[in-house]
Amino acid sequence: MSNLADTAGMASAQVTSGRWEGATIVVLEIGYTGNHSDRGTTQSVSDALKQYVGSTYTVKYHANGGNGSMDDQKFDMDSTVPLYGNRFTRTGYQFSGWNTKKDGSGTQYSDYNPIYNIANAGEVVDLYAQWTPNTYTVYFYSGGTGSGGGSSRSFTYDQAQNLPNPADVGISSINGTFTSWNTEYDGSGTSYQAGQSVKNLTADEYGSIYLYAQWKTTHTVHFRAYNATPEYFEDQRVADGDSATKPTDPVRPGFVFRGWTTGNSDDSSLYDFSTPVTEDVWLYALWDSYPYTIHYDANGGTGTMPDQNVASDPSVNTATLKSNEFNYNGRVFTGWNTKRDGTGTAYKENTSYAKLNITAANQIITLYAQWTTAKVKTIDAVTVKCAYSACYPVLPNEVKIHLSDGSTVVENVDWNKDQLDAIIDKGQSGLHLGDVFYIDSTSIVGFLNQRIRAKIVASDTIAPSLQGLDTVAARTNDTPGSK
Repeated sequence: MSNLADTAGMASAQVTSGRWEGATIVVLEIGYTGNHSDRGTTQSVSDALKQYVGSTYTVKYHANGGNGSMDDQKFDMDSTVPLYGNRFTRTGYQFSGWNTKKDGSGTQYSDYNPIYNIANAGEVVDLYAQWTPNTYTVYFYSGGTGSGGGSSRSFTYDQAQNLPNPADVGISSINGTFTSWNTEYDGSGTSYQAGQSVKNLTADEYGSIYLYAQWKTTHTVHFRAYNATPEYFEDQRVADGDSATKPTDPVRPGFVFRGWTTGNSDDSSLYDFSTPVTEDVWLYALWDSYPYTIHYDANGGTGTMPDQNVASDPSVNTATLKSNEFNYNGRVFTGWNTKRDGTGTAYKENTSYAKLNITAANQIITLYAQWTTAKVKTIDAVTVKCAYSACYPVLPNEVKIHLSDGSTVVENVDWNKDQLDAIIDKGQSGLHLGDVFYIDSTSIVGFLNQRIRAKIVASDTIAPSLQGLDTVAARTNDTPGSK
């Protein structure tokens, strides 16, 4: 016991125990009226604290992101009393306790936690509800024409996560293209895209969500470029009603790729890639050849030849080379070559070629006349068999010429059409097994004065065939022609 106030109305005392240990209490009474007998003679320090400071503290409850309200709770000093049970709620979360800090970094208390003097008398303690987000499971299944499924992914409330592609969860379709995920098997629910970031598909703790893969019927768009290098083959799977994607252009030496077409001719219209695909489609490459120029060089000869301009063509870049118009005294023209010394690519006159190594538009190709001083030694003869029931001789377009310097050249040959027609017109009644006929050449390119005779033999061979080549001597005084 200690007197806290004397008759003067002022006194002080030291607190020696309890939560206020070490504190000094000063009591000041001003203008006191009344009986002096109740002043500071029997009041204890504890009673003084209760009288002047109070004997309770308060706990305030905060929802901290939740909803609802809770009354403050008062606690008597030096007594043990449980906290209130939580009455807040928060969608998608479970209550996990109280904490003196919003972020949970303070002192933690559980629901109905008994507490004892967690504050000084007269103080207020703030307790914040702590929340744990719910977890739920999303199951993936196939709807429609797909197969597979049953895989699942775990999700946490308020945390975004990307939805998988069907293949990532073991789902596929042979005849369909994936369009979306849906909460209903028939696609009548809520749709989501593969890769879409989603969250909060359900607020239930340990809840389940079922997503079904939706499919569209697919068609195949076939791309074919048979003349490309290398040959070009590509197939695209396109969902019904969608449009095909234009692929990388194919490459063909000597040509510019013009586009794709469903047609079968070079003048077919180009395919419009905005067209909805509703069935399988076959697309073929269209080309335009490079326009180019052929320049003819006499290569030591005399005379002139105009350049040959080859226009762009949708299907081929073929050029029929001109016949030689140059002259070289004492020498025979033997053909054209891309190199002056004849070590390049050789070409024949008056012959069509589709491969002249054209790599750019308006390219100039120079062909050099090739000459020889050698004389004609022999020309390989031609013997042809034909069926005696109906003789249709198939004559070669070329003959091999052996020159006096040991070299050979192969040149185009034309045959006497009247003689050929006369044999064909004989028919079965005019033919006998073993009959022999002859057809003369009318010209050999590069050798104007040379002639050769083909031997036709009626045999039992059903189809005409080339019997072989016999070497015969050139006729006396025959000389190579020149141009």
